[in-house]
Amino acid sequence: MNKNIKHDLVTKKVREKAGAISSNRFDYQKDWAICKIIELDEKGMEYAIIMEHHEDVVTVNPFSDPKEIHFFQIKTSNKNWTLQSLTKKESNLSIIGKMADSHKLFPYGDSFSFCSNSPYSLSLKDSDNKSQDFECLSINLINEDEIKKIKETLRDDGLSEIDIDNFLQKLILIRLKIDKSSHCAIAKAKLIDFIEKKYGSIPYRPGALYKTLFEEVKRKTNYEDSVGTYDELVDNKGITKSQFSAMIQVALANSIPKIIEIRNFLQNKLNFENAPLRLVASLLANLQSIYIDRQEQNIQVQKLLTEVVNTVGNLTSEELDLGLWVNIKKISGIIAHTDLKSKEYIYTSIGLSIYERLESSPSD
Repeated sequence: MNKNIKHDLVTKKVREKAGAISSNRFDYQKDWAICKIIELDEKGMEYAIIMEHHEDVVTVNPFSDPKEIHFFQIKTSNKNWTLQSLTKKESNLSIIGKMADSHKLFPYGDSFSFCSNSPYSLSLKDSDNKSQDFECLSINLINEDEIKKIKETLRDDGLSEIDIDNFLQKLILIRLKIDKSSHCAIAKAKLIDFIEKKYGSIPYRPGALYKTLFEEVKRKTNYEDSVGTYDELVDNKGITKSQFSAMIQVALANSIPKIIEIRNFLQNKLNFENAPLRLVASLLANLQSIYIDRQEQNIQVQKLLTEVVNTVGNLTSEELDLGLWVNIKKISGIIAHTDLKSKEYIYTSIGLSIYERLESSPSD
């Protein structure tokens, strides 16, 4: 079977365009994604986790040349999941049928997991066991009569017998250990535990790191523009191992806090030179993004940041003396690739490069 994950993720038609809109209210899913990132990182995988593309969450490994791809649909419920609720039609397809539809597009997918905070009320082959007691259910554990009904639903959803059999062997029903009412606290606790195991007892602000990661997951989840390449897809809708590591490094740097020193330098200069208040207000957030982007593998963004550094490096001492805001405006007007990031991001990157030049060459 031809397995071209990078190509297929971009070219296969996405089933639900409305997913990103509805996910704005779905903080549970975002906190689950944070927990999943930590889980994959602890396993040492060179992963990418992609939000709201074909399914709620898709993971690939390794990121640069993926050999594995896993699909996850995340649902919360106040009731147990029954055969009826799993096979009930939603927008022409049942819940299970939607995952089977992803299997039809990616028949080589390694797993298709339906994940929920609530347990499953299904009849099992072994009548002495109760499905509610299982954290993970495969099709091999479910009663034949229930399997027949699931197959009937999938036939009605338009799947062939071969597609149905192949899909059901990869379907996993998972009961999550993340409670609906405390998902935020659980994600924060997992993040704190992860940092402690990896870095030991170091000073940092756990709340700030969690917020940075949550906002990044939210931004990637809500991105709705089309993408033309695999790198664009991961850059706009995914988080990689290197990006997660960069977020952590920024959080640790904040506690030192070099990034605050840079922000204060730029802020004082720009305020004195009457630069736009919007730029000044966005300095810290943009500095964090730039430090993260410097660790990323997006070629176009790297070209942009490199061009900024090189252009600043060519400034004469006399030009530097003209002022920070003057040079920011001048350089932003001559560099390329400015459509990749916001105007404030470009301005901040120029300001940062000027700061770094002055710091490395005090005589300038």
